[in-house]
Amino acid sequence: MLVCCGFFSPHIALCVPSKQLNFGFICPQNILPVVLWNIQVLFCKLQTCSNVFSGQQWLPPFYEQLMQKSRSQRLPKMQLRHLKTLLTPQDSAAKVTCMAWAPNNTKFAVCTVDRVVLIYDEQGERRDKFSTKPLDSKYGKQSYVVNDMAFSPDSTKIAIGQSDNIIFVYRIGEDWGDKKAICNKFVQTSAVTCLLWPADQSIVYGLVDGKVRLANTQTSKSSTIYGTESCVVSLASNVSGKGILSGHADGTVVRYFFNDEGSGDSQGKLLVHPCPPYALAWAANSIMVGGCDKRVVAYGREGHVLQTFEYSRDRTEKEFTVAVTSPSGQSVVFGSFDRLRVFNWAPRRGVWDEAKPKEILNLYTITSLAWKKDGSRLCAGTLCGGVELFDCCLRRTIYKNKFEMTYVGLSQVIVRNLSSGTRVVLKSHYGYEIEEVKIMGKDRFLVAHTSDTLLLGDLLTNKLSEVCVCVCFQAAELSIKFLSADRAEEVVQLVGPRLTKLMKYNAAAELYLNMNLIKEAIDVFIDGEEWNKAKRVAKELEPRYEDYVDQKYKEHLKNQGKADSLVGVDVMAALDMYAERGQWEKCLETASKQNFKILQKYVALYATHLIKEEDAPKALQLYVQHGAPPNPQNFNIYKRLFLDLINLPETDGPESYRMWADLRNFLLQLCENMSRSAEANSPAHEDFEQMLLIAHYYATRSATRGVAQLVSLPARLSVSLLRHTELVPADKAFYEAGLACRAVGWENMAFIFLNHFLDLCDAFDEGTLDALDHTDFLDTDIPFEVSVPTKLCVTEAQREEIRDWVLMVSMDNRLEQVLPRDERNSYEASLLAANTGLRSLPCVLTGYPVLRDKIEFSSVGKAANKTDWNNFLVTTKTTHSSECQDVLKFISQWCGGLPASGFSFQ
Repeated sequence: MLVCCGFFSPHIALCVPSKQLNFGFICPQNILPVVLWNIQVLFCKLQTCSNVFSGQQWLPPFYEQLMQKSRSQRLPKMQLRHLKTLLTPQDSAAKVTCMAWAPNNTKFAVCTVDRVVLIYDEQGERRDKFSTKPLDSKYGKQSYVVNDMAFSPDSTKIAIGQSDNIIFVYRIGEDWGDKKAICNKFVQTSAVTCLLWPADQSIVYGLVDGKVRLANTQTSKSSTIYGTESCVVSLASNVSGKGILSGHADGTVVRYFFNDEGSGDSQGKLLVHPCPPYALAWAANSIMVGGCDKRVVAYGREGHVLQTFEYSRDRTEKEFTVAVTSPSGQSVVFGSFDRLRVFNWAPRRGVWDEAKPKEILNLYTITSLAWKKDGSRLCAGTLCGGVELFDCCLRRTIYKNKFEMTYVGLSQVIVRNLSSGTRVVLKSHYGYEIEEVKIMGKDRFLVAHTSDTLLLGDLLTNKLSEVCVCVCFQAAELSIKFLSADRAEEVVQLVGPRLTKLMKYNAAAELYLNMNLIKEAIDVFIDGEEWNKAKRVAKELEPRYEDYVDQKYKEHLKNQGKADSLVGVDVMAALDMYAERGQWEKCLETASKQNFKILQKYVALYATHLIKEEDAPKALQLYVQHGAPPNPQNFNIYKRLFLDLINLPETDGPESYRMWADLRNFLLQLCENMSRSAEANSPAHEDFEQMLLIAHYYATRSATRGVAQLVSLPARLSVSLLRHTELVPADKAFYEAGLACRAVGWENMAFIFLNHFLDLCDAFDEGTLDALDHTDFLDTDIPFEVSVPTKLCVTEAQREEIRDWVLMVSMDNRLEQVLPRDERNSYEASLLAANTGLRSLPCVLTGYPVLRDKIEFSSVGKAANKTDWNNFLVTTKTTHSSECQDVLKFISQWCGGLPASGFSFQ
């Protein structure tokens, strides 16, 4: 609720929040000098109105300087500066289990591995200590661990949560040396893991059994807030202390409000983090969580992921063990190994920015963090028992050589009198960024600007208030009412941008429309993302701006990443956005609703992405699903896809048949499409026909591998593939051919092929094929010109096994180390006759030359050896092999039908 106080005129009002901050309301007599200074800004505008009558336009230099500084100011980042070591680390594990700052900023407590609480003053000097005690003295000092502690809101007590199922509350008094005494104890049914003591609340604590409970120091009674099935590993409160989060070992984070302060946020299970949320922080604008997966995740108000900071690839990073939020809620620090990571909220962009990490060699694992309530200091406790003190600030300035101003948050400033040492904490209750602080009235009054409010303070009485200034709009209304149109427009042009900056979009647009400044009104609605209003103004008042609004709306959707909304406005831009964000399924689904050309553009983009990711089989499936258009711009994709697939290791078995069949069918479709296009009979067409033949050989080899009646067929196909080593990797082709020949007892050929494979491996080691011996392949159609493999297809162990076998065979004189010849007196697998130069057709089943007794197909250039063909037909019928049946279906399509044989695919 706002209370409006008209101090000067009916047109100038100060709106003061009825709920005051920190120290209560400053009476008008006290704030009058301060307010007068700030209202000068308004009077400057009104002065402009009055001076315009005489043709003058005056703006005081200080006002323009103030606006310029506001425009140019960059957001600073929280910086940590090491001040001193409060507790020297030991040479072994001596974990600092917990630490706490007193709410009044005067005391800092540390619990050591010896279960002793050390108390320091705010300068970091140790002033007091006391020993904790077990639940029952008979169990001794070693029977428990202090897991957490917290100061009471009045800073006179400390609650200690222990592993032996108890919370002790110690009265420590207000002065150093006051007697320490236990004033409350709360016995539990399981170990206390963590605790908080929010202002105006009872002690909140979590247990190993998953319960979150309250301990009331007035009644000395405990009660359960809620229970879960998983150990509580962390607790965090929001900035006001009126809400809490509990983190559990199963990754669950639960939210509970004592008072939701009108936010309407839900209670109960909020989110499930991928690992236990040991590092849990509730900042002003989101919830941040870290753990053993080396990630920091920022979650929104209802548990959705806003940002993820990924460090899993950083070998120097370890798990995040603890986190703490600054008192303003605008910075969060995470502790890990030798490192503090600082995150700062950037309100203008609505995201978290990471500052440069604070690296501290030999700090080891950070086990506890505590932030001083005024935001100026941070303490870090370590596994080895050390405690380090850091100065925290966004920036620090000296004002008039009398005051030091330390910005400990965007909305919080500590103002310290350099001569007296007294200080006051200036804080925006609404979380607005404090833009500038001034001290006036004989160094008594503080005044600070935010985007929407004034912060007012009396240094003498230490009272603070925050007021909302609602005057700019009235100034512009006055000018419209009493000045000429030209003069009023000048004032509106001055006031409008200020209202826009204050996010008073409707008010600014109203001023512009009153002066018939249509474009300016539209721009204001666009700035405020009031798109319907911007479109309506353009349509009804100035239709020539309709396209302008549409274009701005498209740009907005692009910048916001709202691809789903963009589909209805600019589908191509939406598709590009889906692609950029890796939402390929959504991209292709949307593209398929447009036309074939658009769909194929994004299929090609996705295929290129998959090929780069070394996932050629998935890229192949894209074209199996969406077709193979004969677009020349796609040819490189098709070729790369083919080469990547034939380079895959261990893909000659029956389990690989589906991949080779898909590649074969894709290439057949491509070649058929090319034969009906301008690419018919082009060099590219011939290349893809050769790739189709190779893919067919690979598919048929996989289909027949393991079929006993066709035992020699895979070997013949492997041998036939040797004539295609300008495309098939030579080392892979000779290795597979050699093994296949050896498997069927063709040891002559196996020896020659595997020996050549070893020569290729040696050439790979040397990086050149110049010394390669091709004597064995003279008068064959096996090419000599092949590329050096980019990597070998076998492991070193496989290579050595082949080397041993070749050595053994070479010593066996019974083998005739020559390739077998046929009736042409030529190598039996060569299509080219050595003596006549005649080229035979390759058998569509084996790749061997078709010489006599042949089966001819309708398509020109397609034939089969009759014996092999009939054997394949009979075997397919008797074995009912689905793969062999599929091979026959393909041959029927490829060769224009099958010869009459009575064969049925059923």
